[in-house]
Amino acid sequence: MKANDFIISPGSKSGAFYKSQLPIHPKYYLAYRGVVFSYWFTTYLLDMYSNMDSGWFFSYLSHWCEMSILVYFFAAFCTACLGFSEFNKRRRKNLEDLPHNLHLKKNSETVEFEMKEFDSPLRWNHYVTTIFFVSSFNLAVIVTSVFPVMGDPTYQNGSFLSVNIHVLNLVLMIIDLCINSLSVHYMQSFITVVTSACYAVMLISLHLTGARSAVYPLVDYKNNPVATALLTVGMILIAPFISHAVVYFLYRIKVFILHKIRRNECPSEPVVSMQI
Repeated sequence: MKANDFIISPGSKSGAFYKSQLPIHPKYYLAYRGVVFSYWFTTYLLDMYSNMDSGWFFSYLSHWCEMSILVYFFAAFCTACLGFSEFNKRRRKNLEDLPHNLHLKKNSETVEFEMKEFDSPLRWNHYVTTIFFVSSFNLAVIVTSVFPVMGDPTYQNGSFLSVNIHVLNLVLMIIDLCINSLSVHYMQSFITVVTSACYAVMLISLHLTGARSAVYPLVDYKNNPVATALLTVGMILIAPFISHAVVYFLYRIKVFILHKIRRNECPSEPVVSMQI
């Protein structure tokens, strides 16, 4: 197994990055990508403007999650645009190569068939998009599930921006999972392990430099070192695998539902022939 297989499942196609799992035209998928990126970019700027005066904006895990989702939405939008542009160029070239009497009007079924047939090689941007998709989804699961008890001051104020980064973050990632065609497998959990380790290194660095020992009331390296050390270990070695199990479970539910829908639509088609 190659190292790349730990990020993207073997046999994955580049078409998964610019077309939806749902039966919608690619231009609507691009529109979705543009809308969610624009929304998250706007709320990120507002959140940063509202909280930057505290000086510790980048020390909170919820803001790490917020930034990771922003990078993912941006990477997914750019990758979808590039993939769809490349598909259109290939499609136009194929039409030009056809004899004049074979130029037929392209309906939606023909376009869908052509998109299934066309797949360019996987490139670095596909891997970047997948990495941030996995990281963002896992961080969203962690942030939404544990921050009500972490004593995060940005969670307690109940503002729209607080709800956006602590609740809507996970809602948007679940919606994105339902719409996109990206695959999830359990070996991707190492991505969240690395992300959690980087965040733990930042917390420890803030403590060792004397900048800040207690980012959260429950994470205080100065006054509660033993419990904080245990939380840090759990953050790196336990939380990523639990969160990714949740993500993988949601993905398998999606696959199961799609199999059921497609089997009902095409009862004569064997399930094993469907690629999800």
